[in-house]
Amino acid sequence: MKTVSFTAYYCGMCSETFSEQIMIYKPHAQYNQSFEFDDDYLVKYKVSDLIHKIKERAKEEKHETGEWENDRLNFSNIYIKTQDALLGLSEDKLLLDVFDFFNVEKLEFAFFIAGGASLHSNGYVFVVHPNEDIHRFKPHVHVKRNDEETRYSLETLERFPQDTFSRTFRRDEKKKIIPFLEGNKERLLEWWNLYMNGYIPPVQDENGRQYYKES
Repeated sequence: MKTVSFTAYYCGMCSETFSEQIMIYKPHAQYNQSFEFDDDYLVKYKVSDLIHKIKERAKEEKHETGEWENDRLNFSNIYIKTQDALLGLSEDKLLLDVFDFFNVEKLEFAFFIAGGASLHSNGYVFVVHPNEDIHRFKPHVHVKRNDEETRYSLETLERFPQDTFSRTFRRDEKKKIIPFLEGNKERLLEWWNLYMNGYIPPVQDENGRQYYKES
């Protein structure tokens, strides 16, 4: 059996990655899947077939990854992680050929989503995701801290009842999260409307500095 792992990295900006000369993206969240395949599967199926499985599993898990359009996640915009570099694919390849070429028992694929307008405050990241069709008619913001995440409506500022709610969020909701959302509701809604109409606003940090994908 051979193993394949897939990780989607959600990249935004945070203040510690800023310098006067260079601004770099830093993942603030990620989504993972892993698979085990025997040679009978690998000799028949290509990387594009793996991507189809990734999307189907994401839908079953009710993760927004399952809503990605085909042209956003395909063999031409994922990378193979090696010890020295991230390698792209110029053509769709049989999975077995990829395993054989690198002579490994495990392949790691990575996909980067650069974008998602975000604000930062008190250790929390407030992110509006692009192309989130599953919630197109529910304007909301993702509030993240470390590996935790909870969504809030941008209309009522109420937390999504199905989302987990840790002690940290419970402690900070009234004093930090809700006051920040109240003060930035209009800007976050403006970003939401821009995204839903096909425009991508910049990421903005606590000091008002704007960052773009070319940064």
